[in-house]
This record gives sequence, C-alpha cells and structure tokens, in this order.
Amino acid sequence: MLKIYTISSNQETKEAERWLYAHKVKFIEVDLLKELFRQSLQLHVQLGKQFGEFPQSKQKLGLTHV
Repeated sequence: MLKIYTISSNQETKEAERWLYAHKVKFIEVDLLKELFRQSLQLHVQLGKQFGEFPQSKQKLGLTHV
C-alpha cells in the first residue's frame, strides 16, 4: 500500500490520484498538517498525564477521545 503525504489537496494531487486509480495502485492520502496537529494533541495529553496538569481542559482541546 502506497502512502501519499500531502499538505493540501490541489490539482496536482488530484491528477496523481486519478493516475493511481487508473493503474489500480492501492494508496492512502495523509494530510501532513492534520497528522502533525493530531500528534501534537496526543503529545500534549501524554505530557499532561505525566506531569499531572493541563493548561486547558481536555474537552476544550477536543481530546476526549485521544
């Protein structure tokens, strides 16, 4: 399975996806900005658990399911 890392879906990305579909290449697209944000939230939760403090509530940050 091919992983394609993108910053945003643009015309070039869409053309590449069409080519991959046409050639039956299995792939997933990973938006780098969303992935980095998700990982930073997880790190924030881990540090909060380790040091026992949260600068903001988990619910406010959307961390109730992390």
